[in-house]
Amino acid sequence: MWGTINSQTRLYIIIKCGRPTLRLDKVYVHSTEQYIFIILVFQSKTVSHTDRAKGYINRSCYERGFSLLFKQSKAARKALATTLTRFARQEMLSLLQPSGQLCKTIENMDSVSDFGWLQLFSEVRQQCPFLYSVLLGCLTTQRGAKTLSLRGRKGRSVIGPVATIASLLGFYCRPTKAKYLQELVSLQMWLGGCKRQVRG
Repeated sequence: MWGTINSQTRLYIIIKCGRPTLRLDKVYVHSTEQYIFIILVFQSKTVSHTDRAKGYINRSCYERGFSLLFKQSKAARKALATTLTRFARQEMLSLLQPSGQLCKTIENMDSVSDFGWLQLFSEVRQQCPFLYSVLLGCLTTQRGAKTLSLRGRKGRSVIGPVATIASLLGFYCRPTKAKYLQELVSLQMWLGGCKRQVRG
């Protein structure tokens, strides 16, 4: 019920709310000559995992936002898998450049000892960040990833396994170019006395 409003009338705003994320539901106004009461009633707004993930991403908390999104959304996980597949394919093509370690061949015995496994590992880490991250996750623990320590093998490094896996992947992508590992195995078998040809 409205009363007479003058300069002496006091204004009171009463807010009824629950959680911080809210939406305005109702507004009540009651006045007398001395007071005006405005009551704002808020209701809690349901926050979806997508909105929460957006909030994290907007605050540059990308890891937390993406983790929440992929954990809660099957469509997001499918989109991630499709994206990683495309990126991994592009990364392998960049790794198979003629000047790279994968495309070297065995010319003599000196080339076996001179092959740069560490250099190949560095190429994978620099040119294939997504593939490298997946391999590192498979081969190390969370603590071991910082020191490049192989999971369950104290004192063993992941450099050799990562370079070996990259060699195998390169061979299946370009068998006529990236065949160093296969040539090395054939050479070792021949030096060990194997006489029959082994086909890949």
